[in-house]
Amino acid sequence: MSKRGFYKLMVFAIAVVIIAIAYRLLTVTPRTSESLHKLNQSTHESGGSSLDEADSMLPDAIHNRIAQITQETLATEEPQEDNEINNQVELILEELKPHKFSEDPFIEAYTLGYEAYFCSEQAVKDQHNPELPMEPQLIDLFEQARKDCDVTRARYPHLVSLKDSYNIIKNIPPTTAAGRAIKTQVPDSASGQQYYRDQLNNRLKHALQSKIGPIIAETGLASYFYFQNGETMPVSQWLNSQDIEYNRQVMKLALGKLACRYQDGMACQPTSSQMFMLCINDKTACGLDFNTFYQQTVMPGMQKDVEILIEKFAAMSEQHP
Repeated sequence: MSKRGFYKLMVFAIAVVIIAIAYRLLTVTPRTSESLHKLNQSTHESGGSSLDEADSMLPDAIHNRIAQITQETLATEEPQEDNEINNQVELILEELKPHKFSEDPFIEAYTLGYEAYFCSEQAVKDQHNPELPMEPQLIDLFEQARKDCDVTRARYPHLVSLKDSYNIIKNIPPTTAAGRAIKTQVPDSASGQQYYRDQLNNRLKHALQSKIGPIIAETGLASYFYFQNGETMPVSQWLNSQDIEYNRQVMKLALGKLACRYQDGMACQPTSSQMFMLCINDKTACGLDFNTFYQQTVMPGMQKDVEILIEKFAAMSEQHP
């Protein structure tokens, strides 16, 4: 296999891990009022599920799709030449001006990826994928999210039309420390516990300091990584709780709620990626903004703990980059 072919397969493997983690977060983690109440009252320690357990819970349709894409990746046609990717990157860089979210072109493109996805051909394919049928509520969200697609396509025609947007955006060089931190993938825990913690905490710090709602909300959805090998920051001390699963849930909610403060609550709108993910697991979340869902779902005791972490994270967001 060529070096580029290996890199493409590596990128796909990372995507598969993200799918597995996202599915675990959305299916294993309680989200109903009753289950959150029970979680809020829990005092026993919980070590959480492993990645292997999460993978075993994936539906057969997802496993089949992963196998199919893996074969397609290995048997793909000749990879794109570097100059073709560079040409795409140059088109995107010009298209981003003037920037809407950040002076860093990588952060700008990465953030716009959330908005552009629903207007892309890939979103249409996902909506009509027979192997992953969508509930009517999700189909309604897709339709709502595409109401402004004419404006998005007119403003970002190349970004929306990319067939391999992930690979192209990953080739945009970051120009700031925040961009470099956000671009960094979750490190392998085998590289050392301290290095693992430092890299994750650095990414969280820069995500908070970016004050970009979708990036902060995404970090919350990936909160599992901050606890899978021992907590990377003293959340148990801040919350006076040794329940790892409860602490992770509080962290996820805190980052999700904090994200609502920025860009007029862009990351918390009913059609945002964050609410789309919630809708997948809990149909009562479909069509709601994050704050409404939060007030209807999270018990007062847990809300107090969420506010403790919001205060900590808000302070981190104001620290000098």
